[in-house]
Amino acid sequence: MKYLPVDEVAALLGISERAVRKNAEEGKYGEIRYEEGNRGRGGRVMLIPLSGLPAPARVSYLKRMVDTPETTDDLSDLTQDERDEIGRKKAVLAAWWAYRSEARGGRSLREVDREFVAMWQAQHPEARLSVPTLHRWDKAYREGGPRALLDRRGRARAGETSVPDDLWQLYKDLYLSEHRRTHMQCYQFVRDYAFINKRLHEVPSESAFRRRAEREFDKATLIFLREGEKAWQSLAAPYLEMDRAGVAPGAIYVFDHFQLDIAAVDEDGRVIRPWLSVAMDYRTRLYVGWAVTNRPCTDSTMAAAGMAFMNPERGVPDIIKLDNGREYTSYAFAGRGHRKASHKLVHDEAYIRSLVAHLQLTVIFTTPEHPQGKGEVERSFRTVHEEFCKSFLSYLGNRPEHRPENAEAIRKDKSKLLTLPEVHKWVSEYIVNVHNERPHQGRDMNGLSPRQVWDAEIHRRPVRYVDRDVLKLLLMPYAEGRLYTVQRGGIKVWGRYYWSEALYRLLGEKVMVRYDQADASRIYVFRPDGSFVDAVPAKALG
Repeated sequence: MKYLPVDEVAALLGISERAVRKNAEEGKYGEIRYEEGNRGRGGRVMLIPLSGLPAPARVSYLKRMVDTPETTDDLSDLTQDERDEIGRKKAVLAAWWAYRSEARGGRSLREVDREFVAMWQAQHPEARLSVPTLHRWDKAYREGGPRALLDRRGRARAGETSVPDDLWQLYKDLYLSEHRRTHMQCYQFVRDYAFINKRLHEVPSESAFRRRAEREFDKATLIFLREGEKAWQSLAAPYLEMDRAGVAPGAIYVFDHFQLDIAAVDEDGRVIRPWLSVAMDYRTRLYVGWAVTNRPCTDSTMAAAGMAFMNPERGVPDIIKLDNGREYTSYAFAGRGHRKASHKLVHDEAYIRSLVAHLQLTVIFTTPEHPQGKGEVERSFRTVHEEFCKSFLSYLGNRPEHRPENAEAIRKDKSKLLTLPEVHKWVSEYIVNVHNERPHQGRDMNGLSPRQVWDAEIHRRPVRYVDRDVLKLLLMPYAEGRLYTVQRGGIKVWGRYYWSEALYRLLGEKVMVRYDQADASRIYVFRPDGSFVDAVPAKALG
């Protein structure tokens, strides 16, 4: 018979040790005994029989004292639910074995077992335990080990299949293709094939095919084979996420475009949806440069880059991350060797050093039509749409179903529409005072705004400065993106001739022309190898 000291009984019953001793001395726990020791009255230790305690206390003790049988069986191939099921049943068996050894006291095992089940059920009403169940578990465990404790009802043939291998291969060939046939279409095709070959009796139910498909086809495989590599790259391919906190402010600028969902009027009086081109600092999400134009192009990108690069507080980055759109991969911006293009300027100027080479920038192009490559900017564009675009009466909606009913009326009344310079003004107000100042919830932002993070961490990397005049020259766009021939009358650009004495020695040769968007009175001429020739003024009219 098992005896427990007073302190342990007090813990089981949730009462004081003094109350336990009082109850024991009054005979409420049955026959107690004493052992010699270094505690208790007169050096004696009171011991109380486990069998004399209330049933709930006995069950609690047994649960705590369970020594779950050890097993060397590898259960790693089982599900967590299956391992939990085995663990629960082993715990019940261990408690039952311990109770039998302690509580029999001359009684029949059947009586002891019924008593254990009653006590266990009282403590665990959801267990649905019975004496036959205990004996069945005990027999299964002793004969088959822990795995035998699993309830195999409905799982006896798990992993097996009734689908003949050749019919399954036919189903796979049909289902795993970019035709994207439905399960039922593939199943019906298999049945038709079997019927023609007098094997219809071998075709199991469609659910048999469905269950096997669920076992064998993982989601990534289905996307790759049914939707193609592009969808797989976008939806299922593994990727490494760059640690923003490890990048210093100003080290990486990300460029992208966004069409504003408002109506505006361009310089020719046409109603358009203007485009916003931005340069965003990768670490801080700070917009460091932007431009508003009637369409995304190299000029708009140059303008956004110029705004960032010429700002003494921002400077020139080490890396620029670009979209693969044509405006970004033009020779003027990205340089030779970054991406093939059919641009005449690329073919004719094999040795021209581009803006990238001049500023010693590293260029990273995002994967074409792969939004994850520039998600940091595109997520911010959604905020621009919600906060900026929707605040204008000329809002047009970003999809047909979101288009206001008066959208057509808005387009027709040009007098109420903003011009591109006005849109640029309001965009600048929004970016400087709202976007760059709003606390950000990104995991590496600590609730600070983009500007606050920039100010706090800009010391991590010296700002790269380039002479403003040099930058201005480098950021000038190429006139019409082509080479010009030096004629006797000079160089004809936009219907106007430009001439200087420096062009004499280049008569008949091809040159590059750059221009200042704010000053058409002169052009800047370069040889095809990139060397500067002269700032050439326009010839006087008449």
